[in-house]
Amino acid sequence: MTFFSYNTTKIDDGIYDLKIIAKDLAENEMTEEISFSVDHAFVQPAPVISKEKKGASQYPLLIIVSTIIIAAIVISIAVKKTRKTSMENKILKEDL
Repeated sequence: MTFFSYNTTKIDDGIYDLKIIAKDLAENEMTEEISFSVDHAFVQPAPVISKEKKGASQYPLLIIVSTIIIAAIVISIAVKKTRKTSMENKILKEDL
């Protein structure tokens, strides 16, 4: 056996020593001791957002807001000119 999996959820955090003993049919024995660490601390890594995606998602919003502001300015200027023209026409008609 070259691989072994063990569930460590019920073991306390810390460093442990594991002693592995193997015997063959001729009673030859080999012992190996390994250390392993159990750490149940779970730290979720912060999400990584590339600058390109972050900046790119703001551009459409910026374009929409800018378009609305420009449209509001153009409409208000057009309304003022229309009122001014209609007032001038009214004054001209009264003068006749």
